Amino acid sequence: MGVPGERAPLISNHLPPASGAFLQTPADGTLGPVRSAARHPVRIISIVLVVLAVAAGPAAATTDARSTSGSTTSGSTTGTQTTTFTVTLTSQQTVLEQLGAGGEITYGWNELTGTAPSASGDIGVTLLGNVEYSNGVGPFFGFMTLKFASLSTVGTRLTGKATKDSSGVTHFRAKMRIIGGSAALIGAKGTGSFTGTRRDDLGGAVELDVTLKMRGVDIG
Repeated sequence: MGVPGERAPLISNHLPPASGAFLQTPADGTLGPVRSAARHPVRIISIVLVVLAVAAGPAAATTDARSTSGSTTSGSTTGTQTTTFTVTLTSQQTVLEQLGAGGEITYGWNELTGTAPSASGDIGVTLLGNVEYSNGVGPFFGFMTLKFASLSTVGTRLTGKATKDSSGVTHFRAKMRIIGGSAALIGAKGTGSFTGTRRDDLGGAVELDVTLKMRGVDIG
């Protein structure tokens, strides 16, 4: 019992619950326990961690996207790049021999050169052709060298066949295999082909349509 007129003390002689619950004064003026706030810091920490995780998510995604973009850019050099062009080649020198009663067998080699325009600059073309013809038709083999505007070079080995139509025009068809390259084209691999015509005798100008499929490098 307290002194009349005095309010009951706000401090209880009882110890707070072991859980660390706080006490508050209810509306009736008595003391009573309330729910423990001990879990509140845990909830706050959990919320902070969730917020940090959400904030970090876009940054990680951005980093991954940049890394993928870099891989895509470097990966483009590993794909197959197709180059097509038309070129007129003129003979620079020949060494030819003829055999047979009427000279119907011809063998030897011919060096032809020309320039093909392209979107990235002119392509210098050199063809070293070795022939073994009978009456102007037969197999041939040799090498074609392409020099790009980037000062890179690629070399190919070719094998093909020459035929003649009824008007006397010679037609060429050949397959090519890339031997290798220099400068930016080191490590080049791939295949190619060409078709073409020659309206004059052996040693005359040749018109070719060339297709080259190159992989492992970037022509640029």
